Amino acid sequence: MSSVVVYQMFLFTSLLVDGGWSEWSSWSICTKPVGGIQTRQRECANPEPAHGGKHCDGTGAMLRECNNMFSCQEEFPLRFETEKNPSVGTMKIFSNSSWQKLCTSQWDEADENSTCMAMGYYNNGANDTWYAERGSATEMSTHYNCTIPTRCQSDLEKKQQFCKVPVRLNGANVEYGGRVEVFYKGKWAKICRNKWDFDDVKVICRQLGFEEALAEFIGSDIKAEGIPFAMSDVSCTGEEFELASCDRIDGKLNIPPQCQSDDKGSQALCQPKNKNVLERVELYFDIGSGEKLRCSIHNETNYARWVINGVKLEITNSTSQRIRAGDNGDLFIDDVQLSDGGTYECQRLEYVQYYIVYINARFTEKTLDQQTVMAYTSGIISCSADGTPSPQNSWSKKGRKSLDPKRFTQVSNGSLRIENKKVLKRDELYFEIGSTERLHCSIHNNTNHARWVINRRKLEITNSSSQRIRAEDNGDLVIDDVQLSDGGIYECQRLEHVQYYIVYINARFTEKTLDQRTLTAYTSGTISCSADGTPSPQISWSKKGGKSLDPIRFTQVSDGSLRIGYVKPEDDGTFTCTMKQTKGPQRVTSKYKNIRVSVRIRPEVVISGARNLIIEGNSVNLTCEVVAGRPEPQITWLKNNTLQGNSLSLFFPEITKENEGWYTCKAENAAGFFNKDVNISVKGLLTFLTFLGLLWAWV
Repeated sequence: MSSVVVYQMFLFTSLLVDGGWSEWSSWSICTKPVGGIQTRQRECANPEPAHGGKHCDGTGAMLRECNNMFSCQEEFPLRFETEKNPSVGTMKIFSNSSWQKLCTSQWDEADENSTCMAMGYYNNGANDTWYAERGSATEMSTHYNCTIPTRCQSDLEKKQQFCKVPVRLNGANVEYGGRVEVFYKGKWAKICRNKWDFDDVKVICRQLGFEEALAEFIGSDIKAEGIPFAMSDVSCTGEEFELASCDRIDGKLNIPPQCQSDDKGSQALCQPKNKNVLERVELYFDIGSGEKLRCSIHNETNYARWVINGVKLEITNSTSQRIRAGDNGDLFIDDVQLSDGGTYECQRLEYVQYYIVYINARFTEKTLDQQTVMAYTSGIISCSADGTPSPQNSWSKKGRKSLDPKRFTQVSNGSLRIENKKVLKRDELYFEIGSTERLHCSIHNNTNHARWVINRRKLEITNSSSQRIRAEDNGDLVIDDVQLSDGGIYECQRLEHVQYYIVYINARFTEKTLDQRTLTAYTSGTISCSADGTPSPQISWSKKGGKSLDPIRFTQVSDGSLRIGYVKPEDDGTFTCTMKQTKGPQRVTSKYKNIRVSVRIRPEVVISGARNLIIEGNSVNLTCEVVAGRPEPQITWLKNNTLQGNSLSLFFPEITKENEGWYTCKAENAAGFFNKDVNISVKGLLTFLTFLGLLWAWV
């Protein structure tokens, strides 16, 4: 029987990190031209709560009424009240000091989709209409009355709302299997493997349009792409039509700690649509055993082939091959390994025979029967296991109902970490990039040396000046040329004592943020502004004069820059890029950068002075009048592409027949050029007098 010896009980004080809100997103588009709604949201991620810290106070979503001309000023906190299934519940707003069911007079699918998206879900086709005429929006209207959207139609009073969850299979070399990913809060994310089973896979395959489910894993060849977790504790019955109908827990902050180190997440293998499945068999192998898989559809006329986890295996009867296919179609596996778990397909024509091979889990050599940890220190009780699919470890202690999550945490390999520190000091430090800093360790002495742990990684003591980060003999920690990556938690530890430093790297604007920017009217453009720091700062935009930015034309991109979908001349002016950095639950710092935006306007001209009847010998003055253009355009006159002049006017004191032809006024500035043509036709005096005589005779 395994046992762990601990010589004395001890106390623990945890370093709590309380959550902080991110900036509000832009308002969504209005759901309909009249009587619509808009939503916006924010995340408790600046920073995320950690080590038992408090979740953010307040609401993560807001709602207001709107139409395609204006938006109501009153905003309502929005929440989704659910029970076991986070996709089914009642959408409510906070009004008159209570939470009330959200309803509008014309509640429809667009409103349902918009509110689901505010909760992090995405219903296909949701809210994708933009109203092009909204540029003339005003803050007031005599044709629309803002209300409190809580009056439901009779058929909606008790109806619950259903928010869908898109799914996909990814990370594998087969189109019908892979890691199960869900689209949540605008990103694809993984599902924790706790409680994941074959019933869950049935639902995933059904939602994706496959006929049947084959297995709850596909083997070891899943790409670990570092995407986050967003769902856990999935509990489908196997009869649901889609994942959104299953009981589960949604949200990154609700993911169990043991899931965070799992690169692969939950998996699914579905029956391919173009195969006739004759048989599906589950096999359970021990590591090191020798096994044989029978292919019943192989014969001497029509040879079958084996496909292992999506990779075709060449037939060979060489005994030197650990995995080999014999002449009779059977597959032999010698000395079974962890990597042998997965899906084995015996294929012939359109027929396929499936074997789902599980490698039985076992404890590894690191799991010792007796382990010792020292009182008043931190320690790890090692326990690891392997198998395919990977087993999930859990811990308990005899005679104790549950383990205190503040003291006991499960690490990535399944072992149990026990924290025991008496926190003597906790300081927040604010460093500039490129500076040199010193952290003093007051608990270090010549008898009992302290050690430094930076973001959970132990630093070896060295006084070599070549090390950018180094611990000196006196226990102090020196950081040269501070970098963004140096932000985090620094611990000076000795026995059961610990001294904490929370290091923030002060935010700064990057080189991409210029003081001036030039844009061209009636095109799209971007005003660059980016900032870095630890934690990352949040960026917001405004324009001097106090007028809000139209969310239809102005959108903020991922690096913080402002994208203008359609630049107007009135956008000329000063824009302000503001960055806010949250440093703990109580401290927020902000900096701003004024950016002068010059809007260039492509020239436009008209020509005056070109009469219909021009008599030879008369004077003619062609004038090129500038209608638009910023900066002031340069004017040139051309005749048959030959330069005639570069002033606004082209003057002919006594025009002749030689002056006939097409003339072009070309206006050009930094925004572009514009050409205006005019044809000059000159009549001789005799011809003109003859014309007058004929005209007189006719009259």
